[in-house]
Amino acid sequence: MKHILLFLIFLLTFFSGFSQTNQKMNTEKVWRLNFLLPGAELELPLSNKTTFSINPELGFAVGFSAGTNRETEFSYALLPQLDLKYRWYYNFEKRKEKGLTVINNSANFLALRAVTGFPSIAEKDFENYDELNQGFHVMWGLQRSFNSFQLMFATGPGVVLGFEGDANFTLGIELNFGFDF
Repeated sequence: MKHILLFLIFLLTFFSGFSQTNQKMNTEKVWRLNFLLPGAELELPLSNKTTFSINPELGFAVGFSAGTNRETEFSYALLPQLDLKYRWYYNFEKRKEKGLTVINNSANFLALRAVTGFPSIAEKDFENYDELNQGFHVMWGLQRSFNSFQLMFATGPGVVLGFEGDANFTLGIELNFGFDF
């Protein structure tokens, strides 16, 4: 766990170094209501290319298993979670040159994501979702704002750690839409 935290601190410092220029601040403070994964998100600018977002939300986890000696199984869990992201937006200038909008942080990004999952409120055949868990992901994503309608997609590898000592490698996939304020 100590190694993961040191790695995350290194990456935060690394990405912050790229964003220290004298250009006009590009990132904006954005309040957002998300609907696919219901939640209220606050995205705060840290520099001209980085933000930190806080999003208490209702998450959804799915699982699928099949094997020669057992039936095909589908499982799911609905769980409250706290989603924290450090985002580095890397194509503001390119979007501006093409005449595309950058309003409400409409750009592509790399992100470090830490998500805390609380005990599930509904589940079917899902193990280990009756306890707290912590996930860490390195993600690539894009975010677009059309007037006040917002669309966000992100994906990347990560690890989910249970507080009982178990660890699982995962592919994080996020798709969300909502309204910016």
